[in-house]
Amino acid sequence: HDTPISDTGFQHIAKLRRIERLGFGDTKVSDRGMTVLANLSDLSNVSFGRDQVTDTGMKYLSGCKNLTS
Repeated sequence: HDTPISDTGFQHIAKLRRIERLGFGDTKVSDRGMTVLANLSDLSNVSFGRDQVTDTGMKYLSGCKNLTS
């Protein structure tokens, strides 16, 4: 947690196709950055807070079919 990552940096997570868990907080990630999560089919757990993500950004998690929490 507590990382200065932004939407631009978050794009690198898209390369981690087999990632199962992701946690981040105190970031500059916004709805635009959340688009990278939609293609991470193995993602089962995401935790984050104190960022710029709204309900619009949360919709991208619907592509994560293994997501449980």
